[in-house]
Amino acid sequence: MMRALKQRQTTATLLKNTAAALSKSMAETSIRNDQMQLSAQMLQALSAISLLEETPSVLSTFCAKLMPDMSGTIFLYRNSRDLLESQASWGKHSVLKEQIEPPDCWALRRGQAHYASGSTDLCCNHYVDGVAPLGGHLCVPLVTQGEVIGLLSLQLLSRLEEGSQSQQELAIGVAEQIALALSNVKLRDTLRRQSIIDPLTGLYNRRYMDETLKRELLRSERKELPLTLIVLDLDHFKQVNDTFGHDAGDAVLKNVAHQVRNSIRDCDVACRFGGEELLVILPECDLHTGIVCAEKIQAAIAALALYHEGRTLGAVTASFGVAAFPSHGHDAARILQAADQALYRAKQAGRNCVIAAEPLRPVAVS
Repeated sequence: MMRALKQRQTTATLLKNTAAALSKSMAETSIRNDQMQLSAQMLQALSAISLLEETPSVLSTFCAKLMPDMSGTIFLYRNSRDLLESQASWGKHSVLKEQIEPPDCWALRRGQAHYASGSTDLCCNHYVDGVAPLGGHLCVPLVTQGEVIGLLSLQLLSRLEEGSQSQQELAIGVAEQIALALSNVKLRDTLRRQSIIDPLTGLYNRRYMDETLKRELLRSERKELPLTLIVLDLDHFKQVNDTFGHDAGDAVLKNVAHQVRNSIRDCDVACRFGGEELLVILPECDLHTGIVCAEKIQAAIAALALYHEGRTLGAVTASFGVAAFPSHGHDAARILQAADQALYRAKQAGRNCVIAAEPLRPVAVS
């Protein structure tokens, strides 16, 4: 009877341990299923966007759910590859710097995940005042196609001891998914920019100009708001090409485009209309304000002192034509024609001046 009772106790203990292990396994499976579902939703959301500027909100939302017991920040390399900038954060991330240098992080130095939990471990230097989180930190490089594009830096609420491997595996898996998704977003963003950006000047191209002007005119008409167009053409540009070469002409266009961008508002749209002719769309801007803006651009261009291969290119000037909605038409073609005619008059008036389009003449009713 004693042997039977002992065997029953052993069997009951085994069943209890088996049930506990099964329950733990089911809980872990449920957590993994939830994580896989959240990861799929994050990847789906990232695949639906085409601009890098839209990624921070998506990443911070889903990473906070995927890793609720960690605070974190995602850094991406700048184009110059000399600094990484914070792109998305969640939790208590105030101890991290907004910009870090690659040598500041041991994960970037070693090319693999790095975990530190105390003063005896190698602590990364990308914390404000060098203060690392009490629970330790885990950094994982974001690698896609063999290239490091950024960093996932996690601050832990408690030390990783038992079960730390599964949490590290989760962080590494999330980092791999984020890296691949961000690489795809970056590619889509690059392709989109190539389709709408003029490669020489960095301004928007004619295709984007047509779409934007049509959209802004509809919005202005619906909200009864003004809209102004500025058309400018560089004076004696052919002479620059003939005298100094096309490289010098390209340099002039780049510098003029830079002055135009710096002279307008963020909501304004500067485009390369064709050749040495540029166009600026000024939403919610009347004719008088448009003329003031054109004069500002004119002064900025005239102040340029350009050199090419050790030779001065001389004075650079431009002629301007300004037209507005609804004063000079209600559709893009008529407003463009009015601005172009004003530009032609500026050329006839001696160049390097701003001319406003003539108002529409009322139609006589017989």
